Amino acid sequence: MMWVEGLTINGVLQPNFLRLKADLFSEDMFKSADEWDAATKNDANIQREKAKLLVIRTKGDATLGGVISFG
Repeated sequence: MMWVEGLTINGVLQPNFLRLKADLFSEDMFKSADEWDAATKNDANIQREKAKLLVIRTKGDATLGGVISFG
C-alpha cells in the first residue's frame, strides 16, 4: 500500500488517496486471516461461530462440485 500526497492527474491537483496493489493487498489479507485463525484456535466461542460461516468450494472440489455450502 502506498499513501500519495497531493498527486497531480492531467494537471489537476488531486486530494490525498490510498493506492493499493491488489495482489499485495490480497496476500496481506490472507496472511492476516491465517495468523488470526492460528491465534484463536483454542477459543471455543470463536470456533463455534466460525463453524456457522459460509464455505465456498472450488470447482475442483470432489465432494460438492463447486457449489456453495453452509458450514
